[in-house]
Amino acid sequence: YNKSLSQLKKEFEHAKAEALNGDISTNKDLRLAEYFDTWFNDYKRHRLKSEVSQSVYYRRVKNTYIALLGDRRVKDILHIDIQNATNELVEKGYAYRTIREALGGLREAFDIAIINHFAKHNPVISINIRKENEAMQERRVLENWEMPLFIEEIKHDYYYEAYMILLSSGLRIGEFSALCWEDV
Repeated sequence: YNKSLSQLKKEFEHAKAEALNGDISTNKDLRLAEYFDTWFNDYKRHRLKSEVSQSVYYRRVKNTYIALLGDRRVKDILHIDIQNATNELVEKGYAYRTIREALGGLREAFDIAIINHFAKHNPVISINIRKENEAMQERRVLENWEMPLFIEEIKHDYYYEAYMILLSSGLRIGEFSALCWEDV
């Protein structure tokens, strides 16, 4: 609303140009954190099987990219911003798989943002995940002399029992995490 006819015409022409360009979103200041929550609840949550899967998926993206870029407006996020955030996550020691899966979730969210005209492009496409330290990614088995040292170190740890089950059974972490009482 405006009393000036010339100002109203100018605003109308501007809105018309934006609509023709496909930029018809009414929420121009939508922040990534707010958008991700909405997208997750409206589009993704119901497609994940269990509450555990939902929680893991949500936290993986929320604790990585949303923690770094959550206060940025969705429409202003560029490819270089995502690449810089990815490099920062690598430097902080996040696992390659964690970063890759968080990127996948963010890519899906931006795909829907484009459909809803919150963004004009998907800045997550073609992000390179640098492997900062190949040795850090290498898996190895504890040597016999390392076992007593490790056990002594974890004796008063909250997860002592879990470590002992893993060490004595040879279960992988995924197998251990999936155990239920009826399996015992």
